Amino acid sequence: VNEIVWCTSVDGSELLFANRAVEEIYGRTIETLTKDKNYWIDAIHPEDREIFSEHLQRLDSEGRGELDYRIVRPDGEVRWLHDHTQVVYDDDGTALRVGGISTDITEAKVNQQALRESEAVYHSLVESLPLNVLRKNLQGRIVFGNKKYCDSMGKTLDELLGKTDFDLFPADLAKKYT
Repeated sequence: VNEIVWCTSVDGSELLFANRAVEEIYGRTIETLTKDKNYWIDAIHPEDREIFSEHLQRLDSEGRGELDYRIVRPDGEVRWLHDHTQVVYDDDGTALRVGGISTDITEAKVNQQALRESEAVYHSLVESLPLNVLRKNLQGRIVFGNKKYCDSMGKTLDELLGKTDFDLFPADLAKKYT
């Protein structure tokens, strides 16, 4: 299993169970993690501690929750986790323990950031070109036009999105463009 399956006391002070995946993700042995009760909180990235605290407060009221946050391993590597957390209650509604599954989503987060950066570079290049740049989908509908193209058409991008050449030009001219 690549996800951490874990269970703690209601107040989080005692680790009742964690599978071996915790060692790979946190970079520490289960034994170490069990003995150092503060490690779980200390491992949370300083910028994410507030959202983690809010997550714990929501658990008190809602009994379940999900959260993406970062941890810092002993070697300094930062990992992103996605937690599914659930409070376990007895028949009387008394909280007995808290359990969850933590998934390492670091690779997905890194890929998302790389995509955002790539899109920003692409957008910057396309907008700075002194040429009309136009992108259409397979049905011939406009899905993008740079500022130069929009200016040449005398329309905003919102006015052009979804249009075809037949919407913008006389039929004989539109046929030449398709």
